[in-house]
Amino acid sequence: MVNSIQKILYTLSLLVPLILIFAIVWVIQIGSFLVPVICLFVAIGVTVLFAISFSYGAKKLPKTCIAVTEISPKDNWIAVYVISYVIPFSSIILDTFNPIVTFLISLLLIIVISLINASTPNPLLLFKGYHFYSVNTEHGISGYVLISKRKLRNKNELTTVKRFFEFLLLDTEK
Repeated sequence: MVNSIQKILYTLSLLVPLILIFAIVWVIQIGSFLVPVICLFVAIGVTVLFAISFSYGAKKLPKTCIAVTEISPKDNWIAVYVISYVIPFSSIILDTFNPIVTFLISLLLIIVISLINASTPNPLLLFKGYHFYSVNTEHGISGYVLISKRKLRNKNELTTVKRFFEFLLLDTEK
């Protein structure tokens, strides 16, 4: 499994679309470019660090055999992400925006997400051609999130994975 820094990078990278939406809303509502440029650099920095971390983990983590009892698509989570987070976030009113409160809430969310035993599909990986699946195993463990470049249709197609986090797996076959 990867270390805590890589898990925090994964969690931070979930926020990149929100940071970019915030930058666009700022330009539209406020009309200045300093904050959006800073947001753009933060988003690029987090994306690059996440890409390096993900690539490193994909190459270095050991393969593990897995006995799957059920597999189902989880790509629809991206639509839920857009509807639940991106669209409401794009309609914020910056005149009443409090950056300190927003930063503290964001920091709290990052800490909580990094500590819980759950994994969230990453929207950035969708752009690299990955698909997400929910996987249950024969040992009674359910709720794994599988990242795969393949379009899986049969539970028997998945035999080996790499474990990124406790409940986040990467398909090792191409």
